[in-house]
Amino acid sequence: MVVLLPACGQSKRTDEPSEPVVEGACSDIRFADPSVESYVRLDVGVPAGRLDADAVRNVSWVSLDEPSSLEGLECLSGLETLILYDGEVDDLGPLSALPKLRDLQINGTRVWTLAPLATSRSLEKLKLFSSLVADLGPLSNVATLEVLWMSDVEVRSFAPLAGLPALRQLGCGSCPVSDIASLASVPTLEEIALPNAPVADLAPLAALPALEILHIESTEVADVEALSSARNLRELGASHTVLGDLTPLAGCESLEHLDVRGTLVENIEPLTALSTLYQIDLRDTPVRDLTPLLRPPPADATCPPLLVSFDTLDRESGQDLVPELCELGWFTLWYDPGPIEHTCRNECREPPPD
Repeated sequence: MVVLLPACGQSKRTDEPSEPVVEGACSDIRFADPSVESYVRLDVGVPAGRLDADAVRNVSWVSLDEPSSLEGLECLSGLETLILYDGEVDDLGPLSALPKLRDLQINGTRVWTLAPLATSRSLEKLKLFSSLVADLGPLSNVATLEVLWMSDVEVRSFAPLAGLPALRQLGCGSCPVSDIASLASVPTLEEIALPNAPVADLAPLAALPALEILHIESTEVADVEALSSARNLRELGASHTVLGDLTPLAGCESLEHLDVRGTLVENIEPLTALSTLYQIDLRDTPVRDLTPLLRPPPADATCPPLLVSFDTLDRESGQDLVPELCELGWFTLWYDPGPIEHTCRNECREPPPD
């Protein structure tokens, strides 16, 4: 992590947001960053002269490249979406005055605290990429938050998210979070993505009845027992983990997508009864027997992929079952074909006519 310190002459950062906009302050809007002013003027069609709150009230979407300051945006009362790319900006203070801000995306920048968002009554989506933000504490009372996606941040705890009533999607790629116990207190979660995180214990997820999508690629997860009662789980990405036993998934009656590429999985018998399963990635696993999958894919599945590595299959699966799987309608893409003679064609098969 790179720690950015204020240069000489700059004010010291605090957790306090900028002063809220006062009545009348938007009668003659001033932008600290000329590029931000140019963006707004172009949007509203006022190339020069005074800008007031009425002139900018219809600005609802703003995307800024390398801004140095957000000062002036507090007057955009209709702003709903704001996207920031890099730049020297480090203060989200002006955003605390925006009553309609629903969607905020921060890519890079020097923003390090979310404190100005603590009083938001409208924020629904927040995305933080390559960010200095480490503390989610200011979000603990943002009851409207539905989506939180993060990548390459220094967040180490999800505790502030416990109890958020609307949170549906949570992603934290390459985050140093190992303990996800607090997620048991967010029963509204439908989608969780924790790739490349040091997570090993999925037990808290057993308390999430709405969970539909889970991605735990390249984590320390060794078993998925916590998912044994996940009746609504549709998608599981567990590639490049030390997962070896799929038995708990036998009860995941809604499972459609399963990716266990590069794992220790050898026995796929638990998948036999999963009639909804139509996208399966078994590449780079020690799976030898494809017999449990000898059934047609779901009738409504278009181009259902079954991805395997030929070099691990036994002769029966390679020579005899492959043609049968092809005839049953699996769209199969084979890797490392070796001596096997029969392969499915690698173009999409249209579903059979009714």
